[in-house]
Amino acid sequence: MYKTIHISTKSLKDTGHEVKGFFSNDQVNIITMVDGEDLSNRIEKEINSFSSEGYEVISIMPITSSRLEKNSLHFQYTSSVIITLKKN
Repeated sequence: MYKTIHISTKSLKDTGHEVKGFFSNDQVNIITMVDGEDLSNRIEKEINSFSSEGYEVISIMPITSSRLEKNSLHFQYTSSVIITLKKN
């Protein structure tokens, strides 16, 4: 049996961090787009939860999105991850 989990990323601003953008204090950009620490903690929590139920991780696939800011600043970021597990 297989299980698939989708985890959306949260920005640093969403997780309560004070952020500063490239051009202003409140602008969200590539530096502030994803809270990697929060994402890794949520992935670890999900994996540990399903591991205790006998699941093994098959893959973790990032979903990449892009964004165009003012002044034609374009960047890509990880907007979510999909974890695929298999029951032993």
